[in-house]
Amino acid sequence: MMIEILIFTYNRPKNLKRSIEYWSSCNYKVIIADGSKNVYQGNLPNNFEYFHLPGTSLLERTIFLANKTNSEYAVFCADDDFHSINGINKSVNFLKKNNDYASVQGLFLRVGEKHDPQSILFGTGYTSNISVNTKNFKLINEILLKELNKLKFSLCYSVMRKEVFKIYLKVLEGI
Repeated sequence: MMIEILIFTYNRPKNLKRSIEYWSSCNYKVIIADGSKNVYQGNLPNNFEYFHLPGTSLLERTIFLANKTNSEYAVFCADDDFHSINGINKSVNFLKKNNDYASVQGLFLRVGEKHDPQSILFGTGYTSNISVNTKNFKLINEILLKELNKLKFSLCYSVMRKEVFKIYLKVLEGI
């Protein structure tokens, strides 16, 4: 499979169920790392893998997911995140045509923040940009590690190349 959706969750079975229902409409491989005390009891489609990792931190589950991916492209999601399937496909097509980009993130709409349930935020999520020629990864590895650490939230909500994802894993392991 070319794209994997990597979902982390913790003690929110209703959110996880809703997320599973949403992602079951696509043909991507979906991998779930659940740090909840109780194992998820719902049904999983055939393209899903579920790992019950009770008591693990968000960072540990994220590293676990990063180590599980084998796809060409990956997308991190929390159990309450819903990326546009069409947007993911367009992002992959963009990355295929533009080798100097490491990841792609479109616009997002965030509705109902805890502090203001009726708020709507529209934005990109990027705090800065990096353009990378993936053919020269070995030469720029140290620079990338420093820069990717600054962009960890942007990368969490983007489609990223496998090579970038593996570097991102190194950043996470170093935190």
